[in-house]
Amino acid sequence: MWTGHGWVTPRRPKQRQVLALLILQAGSIVPTASLQREIWGDTPPKTADATLQLYITQVRRFLAGVIGATTREVMDQVLITRHGGYLLQAPESSDLDRFSAVMESGRNAARAGRNDQAARLYAEALGLWDGSTPLAGVPHGPLIAARIRLLQQDWLAVAGDYFEMELARGRYRNVLGPLMACAGQHPLHENLHRQLIRALIHSGQPAEAMAVFSRLRARLSQELGIDPAPETVQLRRRIGTSSGGTMMRALRETA
Repeated sequence: MWTGHGWVTPRRPKQRQVLALLILQAGSIVPTASLQREIWGDTPPKTADATLQLYITQVRRFLAGVIGATTREVMDQVLITRHGGYLLQAPESSDLDRFSAVMESGRNAARAGRNDQAARLYAEALGLWDGSTPLAGVPHGPLIAARIRLLQQDWLAVAGDYFEMELARGRYRNVLGPLMACAGQHPLHENLHRQLIRALIHSGQPAEAMAVFSRLRARLSQELGIDPAPETVQLRRRIGTSSGGTMMRALRETA
């Protein structure tokens, strides 16, 4: 959690895990059964109820220290017992919550045909979170792991939509650096690599575009035992050679 003096986090792993799940579902009641499943999976111990209550008490004490309140105030106003579960009333949304909200605004703008606004919102969302694994220092049970997978899928979708909009508007050099970084983080993601190849071609770097294709093909073969998709192979055929005429045809065909 962020305070005016920097980031602070509970020292004990189980406290971090409980708090992380509550933050991911802030504003909603998290059932006791969900918390137990997150911590112990499908085989909770006989002492699960008492142990979970201990973890909740420890998290409340941690929150009290962070926000400068008493434990009773946290119990009544921040981390509240409700209807067979717990409700975290977070005073501020997390970066992940803001990412999801801005992403949805961008998608609404795109659906309405407001592409300039959608591109700005997608760029804002990507600026809130770089796509790296969130909650890296937190133990991941099934619920946190599932939420992380969904967040990462959303990030990749937003990144792909943003890059596609920028490529369509001819902003090849603007997205070249971010595309290289993103493709490096996701070395088996074909669409990102196709977008990178297109950006390289339009930036006058056909040799590097060919190298990107070759590295992608080798990784797919070595790690997944598959060949590139037909559209990736077709794009490779359009990269061209050092011939100027072939290069110009490649530029037109990948527009």
